[in-house]
Amino acid sequence: MFKVWKNTLISVKKSTRTLFVFEILFKTITMLALIPGFKYLIDLTLEINGYSYITTRNILSCLKNPVFDLMLIGILLLFALSVIYEISIIVLFFGHEFIDQKLLYRKLFILSSKEMKKVLKPRNFLLLLYALCLFPFTNFVTTSSYMVSNIEINEYFLDYIIRSKSLTLFFISFMLVIFIISILLTFVFCYVFLEHKNIEEACIESVRLIKGKVIKTVISLVLCNIIFLVIYIAFYLLVILLVSSGTTILQKQEFSFVFFLSFFNLSNKLVVLIFSSLEVIVHFAFTVHLYYAYSGKMKKKYSLKLNKKNIRRKLPYRSRRGIAMIGAVILLFNTWGIYYVMHNTYGILGVNDTLITSHRGNSIKAPENTLAALDYAVRDMSDYAEIDVQETKDGVIILFHDSNLKRITGINRNIWKVNYDDIKDIDIGSWFNKKFSDQRIPTLDEVLKFCNNKIRLNIELKPHGNEKNLEKSVVSIIEENDFVNQCVITSFNYDSLKKVKKLNPEIKTGYILSAVYGKFYDLKYADFFSIEKSFITDKVVNEAHKRDKEVFAWTINSASYMKKMAKLGVDNIITDNPVKARKVIYSSDIPNYTLDFLKLIFEY
Repeated sequence: MFKVWKNTLISVKKSTRTLFVFEILFKTITMLALIPGFKYLIDLTLEINGYSYITTRNILSCLKNPVFDLMLIGILLLFALSVIYEISIIVLFFGHEFIDQKLLYRKLFILSSKEMKKVLKPRNFLLLLYALCLFPFTNFVTTSSYMVSNIEINEYFLDYIIRSKSLTLFFISFMLVIFIISILLTFVFCYVFLEHKNIEEACIESVRLIKGKVIKTVISLVLCNIIFLVIYIAFYLLVILLVSSGTTILQKQEFSFVFFLSFFNLSNKLVVLIFSSLEVIVHFAFTVHLYYAYSGKMKKKYSLKLNKKNIRRKLPYRSRRGIAMIGAVILLFNTWGIYYVMHNTYGILGVNDTLITSHRGNSIKAPENTLAALDYAVRDMSDYAEIDVQETKDGVIILFHDSNLKRITGINRNIWKVNYDDIKDIDIGSWFNKKFSDQRIPTLDEVLKFCNNKIRLNIELKPHGNEKNLEKSVVSIIEENDFVNQCVITSFNYDSLKKVKKLNPEIKTGYILSAVYGKFYDLKYADFFSIEKSFITDKVVNEAHKRDKEVFAWTINSASYMKKMAKLGVDNIITDNPVKARKVIYSSDIPNYTLDFLKLIFEY
């Protein structure tokens, strides 16, 4: 066995550049092409059933629809084909001794194309099913964790199974059977791609070859996965150590914990891409070397002479036409995937979809609607800061929530009755804390200059009935500061949104609702709805999303409501505590046992 490991490591070292580049490109293309495509097909089938997403309540009705079932089968078949193609390239690479290394990718492509034609024959259909069953075991450490994480249906059924002893026993037995079968059929791909066997012959030969060596093979394959698990954990322990060191220096445990969660969510899929690529290469390199060690056979020498002129002659016209069609489809889907990435509709890095808005700046750390509050919102990594704007008597747009100055300043005067010069020097920070005594009422122009390229703004218009040009002035200030793509405008007054849209259709607008009932979803001048949390339900979110409109939830400060809104698929949470919100939302992507460990490390 030591010799097998030695040969594996040597061959992996030699092939790192060739296969690693292929794996990274293949997985990137898969994510850009297949995943958006799968998502579209699933969304289409759900739309046929009258749903916007799958939950535990509608899964059974979806499965009863034959169109949904056919589309689902088609999606799984496409995924299985991509898995088999990936495996074929790796097995063929390690299974042959390429005498001439020139045009190696093209040789592998020709070899794989010939073998894939055999796979598509009806008698080899079971190989597709086997590929789907085997995949979680070959990528157990990294990829499979993403395949089953954060799925409401999965968690629901898992809890249901755990509560039932008989179902728990059945589930464990089923997984054990799948594991045993996957071990017995370890060498199926070697027989299919290297010995040109059909699936039935390959299964028989694999069982025969592994007979008497099952325990040794299991230990070796498990060890292969454990090595990557250790490396994966070590990487994040190093990150934790670095962030924890920063915590000690800054003495801000909660913020550092949230910073790590943010980093984890941003970087994890990139790390998974790299580790899963290496893992699948090592796994099948080891499998091929083990196959040759057990069978006593020697690697097949491959000396196909290729040059740019005779490459086309090696494949018949029908094959070239088929390959061209597949290439065109992949290119189309990749263009689509790139468009999604560019427009933030689909993220390769898998950033959490629910954004966080800091209410009135960061109003728990600094006086509301001040530059200090906005500075804290930036420091605490809020996605947006919500601010309130009004118009003074002389037409200046200022940040202030109430129509009267009394609550904040102690001066009983209405905003529309004062000029800006009358109030610009008033202390609006001491009521909160004496250290903010330098804070003054800022103008919208000052705020946009301060926030430019630092944080996006949710600008709430507060018309008081006496304004002259509130909407026009706000739009002009936004345009002058080149802030159109860095802000949204919201209001309880729908007419204000209508005016904004007519002045500049590119500015995103949101209608604020303190209660919802009826068919408000098709309002023309509202791009999204900012709704009081108590009125947000599955139906509200579904109906808005069906019309490509977002849902903002306000004002949410409890962890339970934050979790609920994120599960409902709310697009943005408005909160007084952005650090807490980020911790709660980002923690939902990480298992509880990992969170407990992280809290221990961060002493939080």
